[in-house]
Amino acid sequence: MNTKKIVLVSGCMAVQDRAKKNIVQDDVYHWRMKKEIFVAYGINIDFPIITYRDLIDCFPKVKEFCGLNAVDLMVFQVRSHDYLSNTSYKKKAPKVADDGDITPVNKKGRQNLYQKLFGWYRKIKLHLKSKETGFYKVLLRSLRLISRNLIRPLLLVLGMTKNNHKKVERKYENLLVDIDEYCAKEGIPVVYLGVTSRPNSYIENLICKRLNTRMSQFITSMGGTYIDIFGKYDDESNYKFVRGTDVPDQICLNAVGHKEVANKLMVEVKEIALPLEQLA
Repeated sequence: MNTKKIVLVSGCMAVQDRAKKNIVQDDVYHWRMKKEIFVAYGINIDFPIITYRDLIDCFPKVKEFCGLNAVDLMVFQVRSHDYLSNTSYKKKAPKVADDGDITPVNKKGRQNLYQKLFGWYRKIKLHLKSKETGFYKVLLRSLRLISRNLIRPLLLVLGMTKNNHKKVERKYENLLVDIDEYCAKEGIPVVYLGVTSRPNSYIENLICKRLNTRMSQFITSMGGTYIDIFGKYDDESNYKFVRGTDVPDQICLNAVGHKEVANKLMVEVKEIALPLEQLA
């Protein structure tokens, strides 16, 4: 049987059925594509997945895998997670003796307002997580909503005043250049899957929209293919995200969102990785 290897460089979206458990395996985009291609063309697609959380460890993982495996196509997803986390205003916090939690302190031993708020938030959240009653679950959900709608947007805005987002964008662009040059050298076709929306927060979604526009322009300027999947709704106005009761669920694509990704990615896969005689 004819088999093709398409490596996915991604975050949790490619393993959402296992990592988040809020979607069934058959609805995840690459499983959809695998089934569709096999039924239509009799070609088996192997989708190995390289997951990355931080920009710094991504390129070494890609080089290691591709150095050991023959790859027919690479799909590199531009993620917003590392962009948002490094844009957010932060201060380094050492661990305090005899305390499992991290208490933010400044060099003079006095805490500023941000450090106090962050410390209180962490301690309250950890305390509520240790409780199992319905009352404490409601309190924990309320705390998450406060974090989503107040604390995180505030820290993102503060971080942008320090130009953190521009620093992260430059790091991302350097990573993309490394990926593109490496793939060109090794003869591996590569396409770039775009940023997803963040419908759980207006500020986060706005910042991610900026990232999507910037990365689309940059990748296109390199001569690369950028597959834009940004937006809360598909072309038929169907909502693309999980409507979960838990805040983290609301940034995950549902079956509609994964179907859109599969359909857009399929166009590139057919053109690049599948033999023309099989498509006739």
